[in-house]
Amino acid sequence: MNDVYGRDTKDYYLSRRLLQELEKILDYPLTVIEAPSGAGKTTAVREYLKEYIPQSVNEYWYTAIGETPARVWEYIYDAFYPFDSETAEALKYLGTPARETLGDIARLLKSCRCEAPTVLVIDNYQLIQSDIQREIISALSYNGSSNLHIVIITQELDLPAPGSTYNSRILTIGKDTLFFTAREAENYFRHIGLRISEEELKNVMVSTEGWIAALCLQVIHYRTTGNFDNAAKITLLVKTAIWDHLSDDEKYFLLAASLLDSFTMSQACILLDVTEIAVYAKTLLERSSFIRYHKNTGQYIIHSLLNDLLQYEFENLSEQAKKQLWQRAGKACAQQGQNFKAANFFALTEDFEALLSLPIKGNDLTGHIEADLSSFFTSVLGSCPMKTLRRYPIRLLVFAFHLFLVGDYSGFSRLCNIVGDLLQSRATSGLELEELKRIQGEFSLLMSFTKFNDIEKMSEGHKIAWILLGGPTTLFNWEDSWTFRQPSVMYLFWSKSGELSHTLDLMNECMPIYTKLTMGHGMAAEYAMHAEALLMAGDDTTAEPLCHKALFLASAKKQNSICYATELILARIALLRGNIEDYKAVLDSMENRIYAGIKYDGRATAELCKAFLDTTLGNISELASWVFDPDNMWQKLFKVAIPYGQMIYIKTLLLEGENAAVLGISDALLPVVEELHFVLPQVYLLIYAAIAQNRQGGRERALENLCQALFLALPDKVYLPFAEQEELLPLLKQAVQITGNKACMDEVLTLCRRQANGMKLIKDALVLTPRLTVRECDTALLAQKGLNNKEIAEMMFVSEATVKFHLKSIYKKLGIRSRVQLNDYNLKR
Repeated sequence: MNDVYGRDTKDYYLSRRLLQELEKILDYPLTVIEAPSGAGKTTAVREYLKEYIPQSVNEYWYTAIGETPARVWEYIYDAFYPFDSETAEALKYLGTPARETLGDIARLLKSCRCEAPTVLVIDNYQLIQSDIQREIISALSYNGSSNLHIVIITQELDLPAPGSTYNSRILTIGKDTLFFTAREAENYFRHIGLRISEEELKNVMVSTEGWIAALCLQVIHYRTTGNFDNAAKITLLVKTAIWDHLSDDEKYFLLAASLLDSFTMSQACILLDVTEIAVYAKTLLERSSFIRYHKNTGQYIIHSLLNDLLQYEFENLSEQAKKQLWQRAGKACAQQGQNFKAANFFALTEDFEALLSLPIKGNDLTGHIEADLSSFFTSVLGSCPMKTLRRYPIRLLVFAFHLFLVGDYSGFSRLCNIVGDLLQSRATSGLELEELKRIQGEFSLLMSFTKFNDIEKMSEGHKIAWILLGGPTTLFNWEDSWTFRQPSVMYLFWSKSGELSHTLDLMNECMPIYTKLTMGHGMAAEYAMHAEALLMAGDDTTAEPLCHKALFLASAKKQNSICYATELILARIALLRGNIEDYKAVLDSMENRIYAGIKYDGRATAELCKAFLDTTLGNISELASWVFDPDNMWQKLFKVAIPYGQMIYIKTLLLEGENAAVLGISDALLPVVEELHFVLPQVYLLIYAAIAQNRQGGRERALENLCQALFLALPDKVYLPFAEQEELLPLLKQAVQITGNKACMDEVLTLCRRQANGMKLIKDALVLTPRLTVRECDTALLAQKGLNNKEIAEMMFVSEATVKFHLKSIYKKLGIRSRVQLNDYNLKR
């Protein structure tokens, strides 16, 4: 079998037109090769780089095979490590590209360092799931190194192409260049030793329209039958030119291989249930035009044209035949450590012994949070015999932990009950003593989460786990946010009015045990919470050193969630003192932390910090859009953190004068936070309800809400939430007599005055030296360079309307009316 590039003779054919375009790759930051399946894109790039690019040029490939977006971008960012590890780390920290991070990606790439000429190829880009595929391409084109050249190979993207995708930094090679003209097709035929008449050439071109895959299939058909096929449909050509001429063994092998996105030679042996690959299969892999081999990874990928037919043929198999292939595919995935994929195949065959025997740990599931883990595990639990489940308690613990994370508490409880029953009947469990202790230790840690947020009871589980395990846990994944992506330790663990001081003592006692057990997860949380409690009482002097202690320790263990929580306290201290320099410095530190290279995505936490501070100052113009959308919060925060985000959302409603909405949503949310034992949001919600009621003339009801908040807060000297609301002062003065606690109320009113003075200084300073958002700053700097709105839009990959909006906001903040006046400002990014 001979492909369009003459793979039998180790030769290939590139049209002169295509060659001339490919020669421009080293002249552009980014090249997009976009054409339908079967246009020869990958082979053309691979052979061109192999034969025409100097050996001194480094070459890196990533081929998408349908992984989750998080895994895809982790692999792509890994490709930057050989030439710029700092940029690679920063990009990995940003995670999966989103609209709000495109500018950040572009800025990072602008400063990318690449000392040697390098080509980075991203193949099968169309398989990377995103609704902003073209915008991502534009962001990637901003790489600032003249030595780095990114090549994106993709099928035609469904999304419409904005003008900014095809800009001066991007070379675009489309199907018009890749598809053969009649003369190019004739040259190709001659190249592979076929002489055809003008009439045959005309018919072939009518049938294929110069589509390379179709030309290749026509050649295969000609060599088999002695004539060209008039079939115009590519699927029919695949069937008649390839499938119909395969032996039953070859067909079986391809059907088995089609279940995997890609496969190695060793996996191929497993799919065939042999120890050494059969000659027919090896020949097929080496000579088929529709199976690509990637030398760097040792993986084979079946071309989508053939794979589409294989999927159709697979559905025609008997159920027994399907199960046999699924079973082998599961074994093949397991051999490569693809445990979650293997589990899915074993679930299809209902081989629960094989599924539960997989060495699945937390990291195997972390990259699949996007998948419906709850549905998968529920299905397994509903079908697997209980006696089988009981033989694999370690696996059940891993599954239970992830059900807890995604909020499936019913499934979590069921699994915990199974393991608990097993441990109760240990005399008949058949477990070795060491294995039993390990299960008991991990189970104790897992069950501690059910006691959230009772620190004392949680810590009891941690102590038992540490004794039984004799060291850290090995099953679970601790790479994500300790604070569940919201920025307050006190929010999580102030669970009962009047017991804050006791809770702080418990934190000091219990956190060291937990951090040892989890290898540093949540390091310095106790100091952050103590600092927050001190500030709540107005003691910023004692709180500040504790903040720096927490920052130092948390940074050493890369606990960014604790760093954000601590920096929010420092920013609130700056507000209280009216120190604009400190305030700006903290905001800059938060923004820089986004690029610090920590594994979990802290952007949502940083945006919540900014939203809290801005709403405290009465500003909602610069908040992240998702803060205004309670439904979208579920995509940004863990379930436990949702009330914190909703608390800020209610504050935005209050600032917009939506008093009825404030009352309605607060009333709905209060029972939720009460059930979760979250006292801090209760205080804020009652304060917001009091303000809204007072605005509507319900002063008596307003005082009831305010006093309810005071009764919760005063026993623990939590004064700051009241001081942050300037509008609350008249009601506070009236509430002094009602509370019967004049000493505490005097302290509240004193803090109110300090807070009012500090906030006035900050607001005045921000008016005099307004803080532009990142996007506004970028827009202003480009405008100062003389670019018009259209050019700025292209550079920032936004619409002209967005540029106009940014400029209007910039002019308002700076108190100017034109670009001429804008040039008087020394703006810095």
